[in-house]
Amino acid sequence: MIGTGRRYSGVVSPGTGGGNRSDRRRGRDGAAAGRRFRPTALLLVVPLLAACREPPPEKVETVRPVRAVQVGPSGALGERALSGRAKAAREVTLAFRVGGTVVERFVEVGDRVARGTIVAQLDPAPYQAEVDRIEAQLARAQASLVNAEQQYARVMALVEKGHYSKAKGDRAKAARDIAKAEVEAYQAALTKAELDLSYTRLQAPFAGRTVATYVERYEDVRAQDPIVRILDTSQIEFVIEVPDSLIAYVPFLEEAEVVFDAHPDLRLVATVREIGTEASPTTGTYPVTLIMEQPESVEILPGMSGTAVARKMREIDLRERLLVPPSAVFTDDADVRRQLVWVVDAASGVVEPREVRLGRVTAAGVTVEEGLEAGEWVVVAGVHSLEPGQKVRIEDASGEG
Repeated sequence: MIGTGRRYSGVVSPGTGGGNRSDRRRGRDGAAAGRRFRPTALLLVVPLLAACREPPPEKVETVRPVRAVQVGPSGALGERALSGRAKAAREVTLAFRVGGTVVERFVEVGDRVARGTIVAQLDPAPYQAEVDRIEAQLARAQASLVNAEQQYARVMALVEKGHYSKAKGDRAKAARDIAKAEVEAYQAALTKAELDLSYTRLQAPFAGRTVATYVERYEDVRAQDPIVRILDTSQIEFVIEVPDSLIAYVPFLEEAEVVFDAHPDLRLVATVREIGTEASPTTGTYPVTLIMEQPESVEILPGMSGTAVARKMREIDLRERLLVPPSAVFTDDADVRRQLVWVVDAASGVVEPREVRLGRVTAAGVTVEEGLEAGEWVVVAGVHSLEPGQKVRIEDASGEG
C-alpha cells in the first residue's frame, strides 16, 4: 500500500526498517577499530619496503682514452718495429701516343729490358705516308717561296727606278711573305708527322722488368691505351705506417734496418726517401717511404711484406728534440696569445693544461722552447674536449694502451 511505504537510503535494505540499533553500533565500532589499526600496519610495511630497496650504485670514474706523444729524445723510435710493404722504386705503364695496329710486341711477362729497348711496334705505313705527303707539299712551298723572293727583288728594283708604283711593290712583298708563311707551316706539319711516326715505336724509359702486357699482335689500339708495364727493381722502396706519436722523429732517422718475411735472415740497410704529411683518415698514421738497394743474393719483389727498425739517429740539439705535432697546441679562451698543451701525468693519468713557448715549425712538428721537459706525455688529439684534472689513459695510434 502507498501509506505503508518506507523511506530508505542506499546503505539500508528496504523492508528492514534500517536494521536494529545493535547492528548499527557494531558497524561503527568496527570502522573505528579499522581506523585505529591502519597506521600501525603502514608502520610495519614501510620498513619492509625500505629493506628490500637496493642501495644506490657507487659512482664510477670514467677514464678517457687519449692519443699522446712523449716529447724527446729523438731516439724515441728505439727498437719499435714498424710493418710495411715493398714496392718498385720506379714503375711505368707504357702506352702509344698515337693509335694504330700493333704489328709486334717484343717482350713477355718476366723479361728484363734495357733503357731504350723497343717493346712494341705499330704499323708505321700510315704515318710514313703522311710524312711523305707533307714533304712534297713543303718542297712545292719552298719552290714558290724562291720564285716569290725573285719576283719581289725584280719589282722593287723597278719601283726604285720609278717604273713601277709603290703599290705594286707592296703586292710583291705580300706574295713573298705568304710564300714564306706556307713554308713555315709545312715545316711545322712535317715535324709533327715525323714525331707521330717515331711514336709508333714504344721504348722502355729505364731498365727494368716486364710485369704485365695488355695487348697482342694485330690488335688495333688507341692513343694512351696501356700496352706494357715495367718496374725498375734495381732499388726497392719500403712503405711503412708511422703513428703520430713517432712521426716527429723520423726526420732524424739516418738508417733503418729492414727484414722481409720471405727472407728473415737477410737484413737490409735503408734510408728515408719521403715523409708523408697527411695522416690516413682510417688509421691516423703517416706513410714514410724508405729506399734500399736490391741485394745480390736474393731478389726482393714488389709486394713483399716485412718490418723496419730504426738503427741510427742523427744527433741534434736538445731543443730541437722537443717536438710536438701542431694538433697538440691550442690557445687559451681568455687570452688567445697563450699557447697551451695538455700534459698527462704518467703516474696518476690526470691531464693538466700547461703554457708553452713555441719555436719554429718544421716538417717534423713544432719545436717547444719552454714549458716542456723531455719524457713528458702530451695529448695530440681531441685537445678541445678535455678538462683540467680529467683522468685519461694513453693509447698509441693502433688503439693499444
